[in-house]
Amino acid sequence: MHILSSCDAAPGDQVFLTGRQFDRILRERGIKNMVYTGFATNMCILDSAAATKEMLSYGYRIFLIREATLAVEYPETFATRLMTQAALKFFELKVGDTIACDEYLAACRAVAARR
Repeated sequence: MHILSSCDAAPGDQVFLTGRQFDRILRERGIKNMVYTGFATNMCILDSAAATKEMLSYGYRIFLIREATLAVEYPETFATRLMTQAALKFFELKVGDTIACDEYLAACRAVAARR
């Protein structure tokens, strides 16, 4: 497998290959909540290494930003985002909470204002 050089780790970056390694890094930093975004909600975001299901099993609170994710769609489902809607429902039922982007940004601003 070839990875583009633009995706290379920068000096000081921590690289992990497994959810267990990622768990160790997060625990060292006292991180308990994880926010996910990205493509393939119905596949990668749920089931890849260090994805939501695995990290849930380590005890993290998992959130997914609704407007910042897209499932793998079929030509006939793309216009309605049917697969994305189904993936979001599954996520809410089995994994964690979905949040709106504006809610997430407001929460980040509130935390920053308290510091």
